[in-house]
Amino acid sequence: MSLPISHYSDLLCVWAYVTQPRVDQLQDTFGDAIDLGFHYVPVYGAALDKVDEHWGRKGGLAGYNRFVTGLVDELTDLPVHEGVWVENTPASSAPGHQWLCAARLAEADDALPAGATAKLAWALRKAFFAEARNIADHGVITEVTETAGVAVAPLLERMRDGRAQAAFSADLAETRAMNIRISPTMTLNEDRQRLTGNVSYDVLEANIRAML
Repeated sequence: MSLPISHYSDLLCVWAYVTQPRVDQLQDTFGDAIDLGFHYVPVYGAALDKVDEHWGRKGGLAGYNRFVTGLVDELTDLPVHEGVWVENTPASSAPGHQWLCAARLAEADDALPAGATAKLAWALRKAFFAEARNIADHGVITEVTETAGVAVAPLLERMRDGRAQAAFSADLAETRAMNIRISPTMTLNEDRQRLTGNVSYDVLEANIRAML
C-alpha cells in the first residue's frame, strides 16, 4: 500500500518553483511506495494585490522581480527570465489551477496518462518563471499544454461542464478547513505532519522514510 502524501502549492509561487526538483526526486526515490496528490492553494488568487501588499513599499513588481530572480539564481540551477513578474504579469493563478484540476480529473478517469497533471503543472510553472509568459491567459495555457504533449480536449470537456471548477472549489474549501496558507505545503499521516516552505530534500526524505 502506498503512503498518501498531499502537496499544496500555487503555480505563481517561487518557493514551489525552486522546491519542485525535490518533489521530483522524492518520486524517483520512492516510486510506487508513495502516492503524491497535488492540490492548489490560492496564495496568488489576486496576484497584483498580493504583490502590492508585500512589495508595494519595496519597489512593487520591479522589486519583487529582483527578489524572485535572485532567489532562483541563489538556490537552484533552474532557469528564470529577467522579466518575470514585470512582463506579461498574470492577474491570478486561478485559471491555471482550474486547468490543472481538469487535468487531475481527466487523469483519474484514464482520459490522460498517469503523471500528466504533474507534467502539465511543471510546464506551466516553467512557462511563467523561465519564459515570463502570462499563464492566466487561456490561449497561453492551451499552447503550453499542447507543447507539453498533453491532450487539450479532455481538459476542455471538464472545464465546459463545470467539473474542473467544482474540483477547484473543493480544493479551496479543503485548504481553508485545514488552514493551509503556505505554498508549498506537504502533509503526511492524515495531516499529523506538515512540511512547509523551503524544506531541504534530506528532511523530506527522512520524514517519508520514518512514515514508511
